[in-house]
Amino acid sequence: MTDRGRHREIDLDFTSLLDITLIILFFFIIFGSVSSEARTAELMESASAARAEADEKMNDAEELERQAEEKRALAEQELQMLETADAEKSEYYAAMREFASGSNLKMIYSRTEDGSWKLDVMRGTRLAGEIAQGENAAERFTEILESEGYTGNSLIMCEFIYDRTELLIEADNSVKSMVEQAKRSYSRLLVSYTDISRR
Repeated sequence: MTDRGRHREIDLDFTSLLDITLIILFFFIIFGSVSSEARTAELMESASAARAEADEKMNDAEELERQAEEKRALAEQELQMLETADAEKSEYYAAMREFASGSNLKMIYSRTEDGSWKLDVMRGTRLAGEIAQGENAAERFTEILESEGYTGNSLIMCEFIYDRTELLIEADNSVKSMVEQAKRSYSRLLVSYTDISRR
């Protein structure tokens, strides 16, 4: 055997290997593309679901915020009502104490020597003013209330003291008219009528 016979040339054919490699490569490209599209669609669907859930939670949060705002407004209104009620209660107690101690406002009716009538308006034992027959009683009474520091919102407990046997009809009508007119400016004016005559 010669050297030549021992070293035969080997002829390698890579065509079929190349074909298989290309087929595998195409398979991976196509599979990767399909997988990528499926994954993209899945992610888009997931993002859409997350957005819908976020919108729903946002709507829920807005509804809860609206309910909380309504409850806060209602609580503030109730608190204001309680504060107003407490202030009014305190004012009523103060007016009742003033009335019980005799330091409230009093209109004392009397007849004068010339046969006319007059009202002495007292604040406790102090003379706050006088209203004489013939005067504009409502205007004068309003002036006296202003001079005593009363405002339109003040609670005023006033007592009209008279002797039924001395009370003239004209005076009675004048006092009632005066009180009604004063109540237009002083809506919380309360007047009690006390007859001191012996029956």
